[in-house]
Amino acid sequence: MAAADRPGVGSRARRHGRAAADQQLDLDYSDRKPRAPERGPIRAVMRMELPSRRHWMIAAALAFAVGGAALYVTRPTVQQQSDTASGGSDALQPGEAATVLEPDAIEAIEFPSFVTAVKAGMPDSTPVIGVAMGGEAHAFPIAVLSRVEIVNDRLGGGNIAVTW
Repeated sequence: MAAADRPGVGSRARRHGRAAADQQLDLDYSDRKPRAPERGPIRAVMRMELPSRRHWMIAAALAFAVGGAALYVTRPTVQQQSDTASGGSDALQPGEAATVLEPDAIEAIEFPSFVTAVKAGMPDSTPVIGVAMGGEAHAFPIAVLSRVEIVNDRLGGGNIAVTW
């Protein structure tokens, strides 16, 4: 069936001089008789009109805006690169460091004596920092190092400093 033979298509195309696809449908329902009101909640819901194209466009724009805002709020933060990566200095600026304790306020443990873990009454699960040198090994409990922060010791014929 040719476009001119279809009702409304050919006549509209000839009348306005454009292809039928470029024209909007003429939805004039003024010649229809009004229906009698239907009763009941189901029929009232069934008679609701479908959303128009304008409503769909507004809903899509709103969804796009909300999605964009959500992506913006949850974006990962960009970390600034330090000057050391580019070869610059990473010196402290005035006010970045504060003196909390005076120098030597925490005494170091100097050349401690050691006993076995069993004799010290420490369980096997006690966290320690272990150092082995020259055939000797010493274990320094982290609980002790948290209070004193440094131990000066001799191990394997040399001096070592264990810090935490």
